[in-house]
Amino acid sequence: MKHGSLLTGALYAIFVYAMFSLVSCDDKTEYIEVNSIILNTSALELTVGETYQLTATITPYNAQNQKILWTSSNASIANVEMGTVTAIKLGTATITAITDDGNKTATCEVKVNPNNSGGSDSSNDDNNGNVGNEGNADIGDVTGYADLSSDGTANSYIVSDAGNYKFKPTKGNSSTSVGSIVSVEVLWETFGTDVTPSKGDLIQKAAYKDGYIAFVTSDIYAEGNALIAAKDEGGNILWSWHIWMTDYPKEHVYRNNAGTLMDRNLGALSATSYDPRSNGLLYQWGRKDPFLGLTDFAEEESIGIEAASTLEWPEHKVSDKQVGTIEYTISHPTTFIVFDPSVEVYDSEYDSWDQYYDWIHKDSPSVTRWSSNKTIYDPCPTGWRVPDEMWETAGIPVNALSDFKNHVIADHRGFIVGKDYCSHDAWYPASGMRVYWEMEDDNYEYFLVTNFGTYWSVTDQGILYSDGYSDGGSWDGYYDGHSVRCQKE
Repeated sequence: MKHGSLLTGALYAIFVYAMFSLVSCDDKTEYIEVNSIILNTSALELTVGETYQLTATITPYNAQNQKILWTSSNASIANVEMGTVTAIKLGTATITAITDDGNKTATCEVKVNPNNSGGSDSSNDDNNGNVGNEGNADIGDVTGYADLSSDGTANSYIVSDAGNYKFKPTKGNSSTSVGSIVSVEVLWETFGTDVTPSKGDLIQKAAYKDGYIAFVTSDIYAEGNALIAAKDEGGNILWSWHIWMTDYPKEHVYRNNAGTLMDRNLGALSATSYDPRSNGLLYQWGRKDPFLGLTDFAEEESIGIEAASTLEWPEHKVSDKQVGTIEYTISHPTTFIVFDPSVEVYDSEYDSWDQYYDWIHKDSPSVTRWSSNKTIYDPCPTGWRVPDEMWETAGIPVNALSDFKNHVIADHRGFIVGKDYCSHDAWYPASGMRVYWEMEDDNYEYFLVTNFGTYWSVTDQGILYSDGYSDGGSWDGYYDGHSVRCQKE
């Protein structure tokens, strides 16, 4: 019994010592950090009301801090809780999983579709071979449709809610008819992101009826941009109109009676600083129809990725006597026209011959394209127009060169005009530009370039901004694709 007690005591001592040793050993073990996190999918499509459980995997598997923070770039479209994604309304959102240790991230792009067939299903056939938003769909009685042109016609109309809409098919802000309309087609739709919409995600169907272009949005409202065209009997485009699906822009009053501008670029879906959806659309000087802009910002100059759309855009064309005309741009609203490098004109100021940097051919008839008196080619909505050269009048140091950052908040993504110059903080993104540049001798390439914020006025005097550097004046040709910040009439 006594020997048994001693043995028991010895075993207990050994056990305690072993436990103490293990604890001590554990105390000396190095902390295992998180190296990365991945999700079980990087892209997801849901219908409104549907849910999906994302699964996150942290490496190494034995990392000591396994906590994860889940966020959504737009919780009104797709919400997330503990990895469970819930589709709220039509649109796109980015779900991000962030590790508590090291802030490692993984993302999933979520596209939310309507829980019905939308505009791309054959159920929208009008019994004339026209389906959905292509052709001239059976649109019903348009008497009760909201008239977007009741306060005046334009080449662009803002739509902020789902519903049924119509407008008078005139040439811009005039009362001139576009001609004999036989059919209507939605040429393209875009969310302004890298997610490609399906036809009908923004506009289900469109038609010409009772003297109006009428269209029906998707049942679930989605922000984005679209272009509607009226066609003649031969299928030729007579005119086209930009449908801008966003909340109505706020007014920013600039100092020294310089003018009142929108809070965002034409075609932008946000006025929030550093939000890529603030980039908007791009325009050649004097043209009424837009081209797609960038999906994100870049830290340095590079070839950018344009927003996805439902259209396979045509190749650019070099200006000549046929292509370089107003008439051609009206019938080909999606064709980007670049200058002809072989054409030169004499510059009497510098006594030199220079390339003719314009999309209109030099022998084309003179046309007033954009002006302080709004023209039929102005791309801005009713009550707005392309701006004057008003930034310097407001005191903004657009010619400040390298000291621009001393006057405004600025980085590679854009700059913020503060209350010294404007009634509100006004965000100007580095929204990119479309260019046709000589890469080597006589070798020109057309592309969308990043790291620039370039803005048109009614003259070729605008703003060029790049990572703290700004310039004003006649800094580029009319053929370039730049942003427009509309001014109140």
